[in-house]
Amino acid sequence: MRVAILAPGESLCHYCVGDWNCVIGVNRAVKLFRCCYWSAHDALTFSLVKPIGNPIIITDQSQRDNMLVRYPTARLYEFLNKMTFKAECPVDKWWEFSVTSALVTAKHLGATEIVCYGCDGSFGDAKNLTTDWDGYSDSEQVRNERRWTKEQKLWADIVAYMRGQGITVEQG
Repeated sequence: MRVAILAPGESLCHYCVGDWNCVIGVNRAVKLFRCCYWSAHDALTFSLVKPIGNPIIITDQSQRDNMLVRYPTARLYEFLNKMTFKAECPVDKWWEFSVTSALVTAKHLGATEIVCYGCDGSFGDAKNLTTDWDGYSDSEQVRNERRWTKEQKLWADIVAYMRGQGITVEQG
């Protein structure tokens, strides 16, 4: 199963709609492309973004409840509680970032090939780690060196695990 992960980094511009079995959008990427799933960890993201289509939101129970209380329109979405498949990946704390949650969700859905666009900070090769593909940035986002170091290590550990399971993960 071929899965595309779309995150809001600069390389998102390289994504082409194509022969994907599933597309998982991370945070604000869902406002640019139609996605089957939307990895969004917080209510702020939900409040800022109007996705194309009606993706299933990947989050945990507490954030789901928070979204439903703060934003009545959240009731229009289906949710996938990522903690129900927590044991599918032995890498500790994979659920801490929206992008790493998207990666493990792809495995949960049966991915054999994952191509990532806009995951620049995770792969460790972004030129600009403070703004998104469209120049957006806000004070709520933590985009410092400590955060990127933590995310990159977690990403690398998950990718190594997945490759050991025969799943291809590459940057688009």
